[in-house]
Amino acid sequence: MNVYCKKLIFKSHHMGTKENDIIFGKFADLYLASFTKDELTAYEKLLTSPDTDLQMWLQGIMPIPAPLDNIIWKRVKDFYEALAEKAL
Repeated sequence: MNVYCKKLIFKSHHMGTKENDIIFGKFADLYLASFTKDELTAYEKLLTSPDTDLQMWLQGIMPIPAPLDNIIWKRVKDFYEALAEKAL
């Protein structure tokens, strides 16, 4: 695993809110090592979004902006929905 990937994993575990730390941290632990450079770049752009926006997008309260609405977002959203399903 390269340094860039490790930095993104660390950042995913330290986002600001505990909820996002759990969601994005677990996602990063499971998937980032298999991402391509382009996928890591797209994921990093997603991580620059405010925590409150990420939560509203995940919960479907607000639509995600078009530039961030990509395959990486879909994978994160699917992961979030699977976690939510397990919690019920």
